Amino acid sequence: MKDYEAYLFDWDGTLACTAEIWLEEIKRQLHAEGIGVSDADNARHLGDFFGWFKELGLSNERANTLAEQVIQAARQRLPQALLYDIAADMLGELQGRGKKVGLITSSGAGSLTLVMDRYNIRHLFDAIVTGDDVTHIKPDPEGILLALDKLQVRPPQAVMLGDTHNDILAAHNAGIHSALFYPDTHKLIYDFEELQSHRPTHTIHHWQELLDQLS
Repeated sequence: MKDYEAYLFDWDGTLACTAEIWLEEIKRQLHAEGIGVSDADNARHLGDFFGWFKELGLSNERANTLAEQVIQAARQRLPQALLYDIAADMLGELQGRGKKVGLITSSGAGSLTLVMDRYNIRHLFDAIVTGDDVTHIKPDPEGILLALDKLQVRPPQAVMLGDTHNDILAAHNAGIHSALFYPDTHKLIYDFEELQSHRPTHTIHHWQELLDQLS
């Protein structure tokens, strides 16, 4: 992991603990409807909670209303998202070693900027590409290719680090290496074997592992 010139990071679920916010809001809204669900079921349906609401017996109209309430509540909380343990230190170490650091996210710049400013980490990125900057989001390689152009780095010299299959596939589609970020908190959300089936070049469970490999 230490031989790359550029390290491109996803944001949600990779540097910022945003999945936890969505899960809390889904569970809270369901509880208000008198519906109790397990954390495992909640996490398993994170990618399509609207469809899950209908499976739980809610009418199409009520499911749509509830989903919109989840989205609005979560968006209000996203600016308060926490960073994963030592994520900021890891970014600073990469920069201190002369590495180029990019951020590629499908999220808009709004809440992202607020969190970066709160943790004073915006200066740790040499290039930032948000969903506002591209026509096609991951797994399309557009965001990665735009970041590489901004960084003036060739594909063989870069690695994309993210927590979902879309990050891995976007890396493959852009012709660069990939690193799956899979902390313990993701065990309820993502199936490890399914993610590994997309053949990430590396797998990291804690950002300390990346720091150790830079030595």
